[in-house]
Amino acid sequence: MYGIKLFDKSGKDLTSIITPIFYLEASSPQSGSRNYGEIPVGKTLQYMATILTVNRAVIGPTVTISGSSVTWSNLVGLIVFYWGK
Repeated sequence: MYGIKLFDKSGKDLTSIITPIFYLEASSPQSGSRNYGEIPVGKTLQYMATILTVNRAVIGPTVTISGSSVTWSNLVGLIVFYWGK
């Protein structure tokens, strides 16, 4: 078996507190929807998206997640979907 272990400067094992994510896709259409099928045990559908700042106002997408389905609109750049905790 291969892998790594991470420790902080005091020797505490950090490996057990890291939550792995499962990347699904990156998308850039201004609006859209996806269904990713069966939800892995212990995971939920999550996203990260780019935002735009105009005159100190943050403009980000509107995203709705229901189970394994997602819809979005008003995307300015890129959105990434993943299974996370």
